[in-house]
Amino acid sequence: MIKATFGEPEKAAVWYQDQVTDLTPAFMTDHDKNPARQAQRFTAAGDRLGWGGDVVGGWYLRGTGFASVQVVACSANRIRPAIPCPISP
Repeated sequence: MIKATFGEPEKAAVWYQDQVTDLTPAFMTDHDKNPARQAQRFTAAGDRLGWGGDVVGGWYLRGTGFASVQVVACSANRIRPAIPCPISP
């Protein structure tokens, strides 16, 4: 499922952070909820998106759920720079 597309990596990083922040209260472990760990995760995501890398995160939720949030860089992706984005922003 494609929920959004962005022309700038900064906007994609903000979207990723917002998605994860919204899910955080439901994370199963305190380790994953830790604010310092979250800050490191968001900094790393912004850095990776800035050079054209993908960001993938997955967390077990309370109960039996699992959440996965991903941002795929499609312009310019370092691994496959010739493949265009599927949907323009």
